[in-house]
Amino acid sequence: MVENGHWLLPEDMLGRPATKPPMYNWLDAPVVAAGWHSEFALKLPSTLAALVVLVFTWCLAYGVARDVMRGGGGFQMVDIPCAEYIPCAAASVACICLVANPMFLKLAYTARPDMVLTAFLVCGWFAAMQLLRTSQADVEGIGAVCRDRPRHLFLWQALLWLSVAGAALTKGPPALLLPIYLVVGVILLGGGWSLLRRTGIVWGLAFSIGLFGLWTYAVYTRNPEHFNAVFLGEETLGRISRGGPLRVVMELWKMPAWLVGRFAPWSVFMLLAVWHLFSIRPVGRWRHRPIGACVLWLIVVVAFFSLSGGKRPDYLAPALPAVAVLASQWLVFEGHRAWGMRSRHAAAAGLLFAMLLAAYQFVGSAAAREDYGEHILTFTREVQRLTHEEGILFEDTEYTPLQSLLGYNQPVYDPGRVSEAHWVVKPVAGPGYMAVSKPVWVGGDLVEVRMALYPLD
Repeated sequence: MVENGHWLLPEDMLGRPATKPPMYNWLDAPVVAAGWHSEFALKLPSTLAALVVLVFTWCLAYGVARDVMRGGGGFQMVDIPCAEYIPCAAASVACICLVANPMFLKLAYTARPDMVLTAFLVCGWFAAMQLLRTSQADVEGIGAVCRDRPRHLFLWQALLWLSVAGAALTKGPPALLLPIYLVVGVILLGGGWSLLRRTGIVWGLAFSIGLFGLWTYAVYTRNPEHFNAVFLGEETLGRISRGGPLRVVMELWKMPAWLVGRFAPWSVFMLLAVWHLFSIRPVGRWRHRPIGACVLWLIVVVAFFSLSGGKRPDYLAPALPAVAVLASQWLVFEGHRAWGMRSRHAAAAGLLFAMLLAAYQFVGSAAAREDYGEHILTFTREVQRLTHEEGILFEDTEYTPLQSLLGYNQPVYDPGRVSEAHWVVKPVAGPGYMAVSKPVWVGGDLVEVRMALYPLD
């Protein structure tokens, strides 16, 4: 995007137009334009988005715990030592549950739009929770989340609909989760049109559609074939209808199963929390409370992606904060009542699990044993040391991050650049190279090759 000026429809190192909206690229472009081309720089939007998700998860769990302590969450209050610290303990446990989860860590460490999408959706969900409050008890419960938060409805509305637009410009259709959540929430709360209008849906929906529509129109006018075949065909209609209605019905179990399996062991405590809530009589009296908003968001996200033909476990990332909040409430309240377990025990277990997970990822995982990523980084550092920012050509480097890490984007080998270049990076082609990599993966078939740096005479 920075190298070739393709701000609306960027191209990868093979010259292929993007298959997703460009929000991730827009967020990372200022960093790259400033000359920062490291691995961390390319992953910075995902890392910052993960921090945003953790902050909002902390706030959500804190507010839910305060409401539970006022009798609004369905859990029994018992004689817990230092009860005034319970909200902070629940919030900390919820964040630990996220950090001690392989799926969350993977998305936070990968240069993909999934974590950025999750951040937009969680921000929008938080704003929607504020806007759907209907009683003073709710205001005291969830309103205590951020003590110095803005009091004006318009600011919550702006956060909600900016989040919808941001999510649409990140991955498109998943942005529908927020309007769906609003409509379902209003139906369950019984607030009618007046409550829905309180969310700013009239101007907000028009604003979000208009903002996303401007980008859509600009892309369509520049490359209508790619827009129709990829954005509209493969990425939208293709993912929804993949396999037909029968396959959708036959695979309805996948998303709930993945949610439980990929977020274990914390998903077990989430299930215990949900079971406990639904066992309370009368059923659903907690649905107006903040903890009910967590259950509703969880159901909406799982149902939304279950009804799509294309399914992947990482689609469930927006639901992970709700799982973490529910798990933390059960661990802090019911865990103490049933097992005598204090919040610090849950926090210590989570931190231990996180450390074991980190040790496995860095030592025992397949990526750590094969070390292809480190081979590319080592070769990149050697190239930077030898070339001293002199011009570099790339020949047959295929689909590898070499160009991005070195600050280039050359979709095709251009002989016209030879006069400006002093070096060429290409697969090993005989002696004469100044640096050579260990085997790395290239191409769609992930063939192992060794890259080398040759001087141009």
